[in-house]
Amino acid sequence: MAEDIVPGLQEAIEKDFQNSFQTDSTLISIYEKIQNGTATQKDGEAFARELGTVLTDVFHRNVTPEQLPDGRMYYNIANRLIPPALEQNHGLVNEVMRQIITKQNADAGIGLRYQDADLDEDKVHGLVERAANYPQYEVVQNDVETGLTTFTQGVADEAVHKDAAFQASAGLHPRIVRETDGDCCKWCLDLAGTYDYESAPPEVYARHANCGCSVEFRPGDGKRQDVWSKALISDAEFAKIDARKEAEGLPDDVGVHSLREKGTISNFDGNFERVVTPEVKVVFDEEFKRAQDAYGPISTIGMVFALNDNSNDYGVYYDNGGMLGIRYANKKNAMELLGKVSRKKFSTKEWSTADARHVFRHEIGHAIQNEHDLYDPKWPDKLKRIGEIYDRVISGELQAPSNYSKKYLAEFISECIAESYVKKPREVCRMVTKILKEV
Repeated sequence: MAEDIVPGLQEAIEKDFQNSFQTDSTLISIYEKIQNGTATQKDGEAFARELGTVLTDVFHRNVTPEQLPDGRMYYNIANRLIPPALEQNHGLVNEVMRQIITKQNADAGIGLRYQDADLDEDKVHGLVERAANYPQYEVVQNDVETGLTTFTQGVADEAVHKDAAFQASAGLHPRIVRETDGDCCKWCLDLAGTYDYESAPPEVYARHANCGCSVEFRPGDGKRQDVWSKALISDAEFAKIDARKEAEGLPDDVGVHSLREKGTISNFDGNFERVVTPEVKVVFDEEFKRAQDAYGPISTIGMVFALNDNSNDYGVYYDNGGMLGIRYANKKNAMELLGKVSRKKFSTKEWSTADARHVFRHEIGHAIQNEHDLYDPKWPDKLKRIGEIYDRVISGELQAPSNYSKKYLAEFISECIAESYVKKPREVCRMVTKILKEV
């Protein structure tokens, strides 16, 4: 009978976590601020970020592929290690937020009780599934560890969201203002703007790793607060913000975006960044329609934008906001430039095709994967089977579509999707796309 390694791992994780938690200078400093009544919501966010990092580091030190049977994080292991750790972090962050928000509401003359942040069971389960669905844990180790930090930060964001919602329900009619820090991604830029609380998109409270955006909350009675830092902001400061928006010709609701209604196969009806050329729009519309004809409805792309010329990438897809970027999309000769890149990348076996539309097809491939992850109940099984094919590619048993496809499983799938449009795709690509098309 195989040895149960979980008790030993649990003990190592708990011992390491408690030692790190009790000696972390950032966490100690924030607890001291809470004690003397000077902690702000920004301190609460810093606490969540640091606590998440502590947990990530603990898992990295104590849960390694070498310790796992066959190098795999089986479900019965993941489900006994990850949820307890996340639940513990949730409780710690929620308590810190409770103390900070309760004090600051009292200071602002708002006599409303704190609303506990909900434990997001779906995210907990999703992280367990991600860890368990790959034959080799090392393939997703970084994603799982990063997810521990992101989840912990999300507890603070959820506390802020619920506090703002509760104040709105109390008749304060708040406005939500989200601004960028001037050095942000396109997803954040698209969300920037001013919203009535009732019409604010849920994403306005969201933040990705290293996000520096500011979201501010106006209760509607003259008091104005940052929904993340909870610091009171004067009317004069808001006047400066409004003046800047007016000077730049930006409407209050700039940045609002929405994803397409799921289930409709049609031409792309999301948003294009203004600088995207007509030619690129036509090409994207054709590839989007082609992808849906082959793989079914795609509702996970909300905006197409032009990547900066200085970017190291030729295409990107952000699954948390449905943002898809194409380099040169703002250039009149975009397709000519992309054709040169594709031919060069194909000649060095970096990409799976030489087609000028390769980047479009590859990034739409990521959106297709996101569609399955969100809406396909059979996706865990499909992903497991594709993962087994991927392992055969890595071992050399099957020919890889490209060198880039060996980077991560998600890139492997997208490279297979991109190649599926050529006249004679490789056997491995036919195997993968056949699984994707299963109903």
